[in-house]
Amino acid sequence: VASEDGRRRAVLALGKCAVSATTTLCNSDSMLHRSTVRSAPRARLDIASSSASSSGTVIHAFNAIPGFSLLAQLPQELLEQILQKLSVCALASMLGTSHYLRQQALRPSLWKAHCLALWPQDTFADGQPGPEKYARRCGLMRGVSACSTGLSTDDRNAVRTAITRMGGRWDDHLTSHTTHLLCGASHTPKAIAALKTLGRCRLVRLEWFWESVRRGSRRADEPAFSPPPLHGACISVSGISEQLRRDVARSVERLGGAFSTELRYRATTHLLAPSFERCAPEKRRAAERWRIPLVKLTWLVDMCQDGAMRDPQRYALKRPMSPQC
Repeated sequence: VASEDGRRRAVLALGKCAVSATTTLCNSDSMLHRSTVRSAPRARLDIASSSASSSGTVIHAFNAIPGFSLLAQLPQELLEQILQKLSVCALASMLGTSHYLRQQALRPSLWKAHCLALWPQDTFADGQPGPEKYARRCGLMRGVSACSTGLSTDDRNAVRTAITRMGGRWDDHLTSHTTHLLCGASHTPKAIAALKTLGRCRLVRLEWFWESVRRGSRRADEPAFSPPPLHGACISVSGISEQLRRDVARSVERLGGAFSTELRYRATTHLLAPSFERCAPEKRRAAERWRIPLVKLTWLVDMCQDGAMRDPQRYALKRPMSPQC
């Protein structure tokens, strides 16, 4: 009599062999199905004559495949372990074998890991994991060539992994093939360059992508997710009156930005002033040290007129040239 440890090793070895054989069988069966040209229509299985046999059992066409019939005879626990090791393609092939294996392959516990591989944040609030949910997201981003700007490192890595797993393409650089620019900020050089493509590259907020993933279908109302002109910007001012400062704060918030009375390191994106001379020396030196652009106040005025983003480099305030002796 074999020991318990030896029996466990034998079961694991049998499971590994069954996984390998099942995967090979699924692949070879699908290739054979694609390459075989039938010379005559398929004959319908004679159920009546089969049921009249001495054993009284119905012989299904499924039983003609030794690998699948062997899986159906395995114990429930071992079969579940084998199905958990199968790839998505092999697991999907099990859906067309027999009623018993189809019911086993449709178990949500088998598809949960595959669905989470596409979208780790999935809470399955809209339904249990299954082949339908996986299929909706598997090719969700097919035909999309995405790029990003102004996103944090964690957000960029998460969306890049999700897009590539859902059939899309990712490029860290803005190219002529880019179809969508996921914007965390509208004032970056990438966003300004994408605006000049005359609509070939659509600028969308990150919410467009995650909302499409959550629904399982790509959102067609992309203009509703267009970033406002000052999306992701934090504006500070210098050299203006208190009343004008309040007006600037309201205008910045109306254009989708944030206003700060103080200049903050790695938070403030632009420092606005009427002129170079009227800017406070302390703020000006801090902006130069922290590489914060010093921009004319007319930059904000022009954006308020038509609600469109303007290139801040065209409104840059530069140090006046010293007079020549």
